[in-house]
Amino acid sequence: MKPHYSVVLGLSLVCAMALVSGCRRTTSEHGAPDASFSESSVAKVPTAPLFATGQPGALVAPSASASDSDQTRRRIETRNPVVLDDAAKAKATQYLGALSRARRATVKKDYVAAEKYFTTCLELLPNDARALAERGYARLLQDKLDEAEVDFKLAEANAAQSLLRQQILFNQMQIAKKRGDEKRASELEKRVAALKAGRHVEAGLSCEIEVTREAQMPQRFDTLAEVWAAAIRAHSKDNKPTDFSLGEEPVTADISEAELWKRLTHNAPRGDGAFSFSTTISWGSAGHVFFARKGKYYLHAGLGEWQNGRCPSGNSEPVVSGGKGAEPLNITYEGATNNIRYVCEYPNQKTADCDGGDEGVPVQSYCSWGGIERTTLILDAVTLETLVAVSGGVSTDYKRFLGNQPEVAFELEFQPTQMVITGCGKRRVEPYQLLVP
Repeated sequence: MKPHYSVVLGLSLVCAMALVSGCRRTTSEHGAPDASFSESSVAKVPTAPLFATGQPGALVAPSASASDSDQTRRRIETRNPVVLDDAAKAKATQYLGALSRARRATVKKDYVAAEKYFTTCLELLPNDARALAERGYARLLQDKLDEAEVDFKLAEANAAQSLLRQQILFNQMQIAKKRGDEKRASELEKRVAALKAGRHVEAGLSCEIEVTREAQMPQRFDTLAEVWAAAIRAHSKDNKPTDFSLGEEPVTADISEAELWKRLTHNAPRGDGAFSFSTTISWGSAGHVFFARKGKYYLHAGLGEWQNGRCPSGNSEPVVSGGKGAEPLNITYEGATNNIRYVCEYPNQKTADCDGGDEGVPVQSYCSWGGIERTTLILDAVTLETLVAVSGGVSTDYKRFLGNQPEVAFELEFQPTQMVITGCGKRRVEPYQLLVP
């Protein structure tokens, strides 16, 4: 479930293992990510916050610690090339072959065949942003606007590279124009322009900050069993309740309210408060926050997802802060996007990235980082509704996938009647009106 609001304050690009999406990833409505290319298992590594609280209401980049360095080292190891076994090599060969045939069909304007071959790619590597974006384009050129839109939305959620995201947004704009929705087309055109303008931050990087305003009330429940049921529905509608666990242990149908409280709140004393938790299934996890108020429960569900696999991507568990003084009540979570890529051997004995042609034989895979995001939802402390979302993120183009981790600083300063957002070479002021309890 994609959150209505996201303050994405992007930072550094690293193949992070528990940092995004806005995150922008929405797996629950489209099935689990494929694990068929998982040549090695990857454990989830907790990371230090990308921003730490400095002066009241300010977010600043933290200094590195020994544990941070160790976590970064382990995350970077995830990018190391891994030799493909025979089964993985066969599937990678099939994927690259289908991709090559699909692109040739597109050039020949045989969009029906192109759609078929891109579908084959997605059967081998579900949620692959490139194949989704290019299948969406083939469908757009067939005037299959509804199907193209589904592909573009999922492609955008999974696209790590900024240039690919620009293409996706541009094609979504074409759909809006075909439908006569000039307002939507104008919004998408502005997003494309913002992506292009953000590329001045550093060569190969794009930087975005976006503010969204649309009130959304939390879900209200009388029991924690209802909270749990709503959270797992938000995570995935395709899985049975018995597929989910809370922490390392499953949640049984006969679990008591008292036991569920202990596990959802990490054994906090019973009473009013704000609590974050994650639902977990075999292919990943999703974050949620609920508030306990006078015996009632208020849930904001589906706040980012984590996906397992060869190249893990997604969000850390949400953190709740503020609600007093100048800092409004807010929920923050962080995320990173990583892609699997292949290295091919060519007839001239050259080894390079597989380019989708037929000549190369895939021999290795590696994880390329694509971007990092930070999401902060600003809530009214009385009604608990989300009021404002500020989205900021840093993404990389296709060629900029390795090397040292670039640092991109953002600040979000809360003041009594406004917030000041600094980043991407810009400074902007966003007013708000909060109810104070």
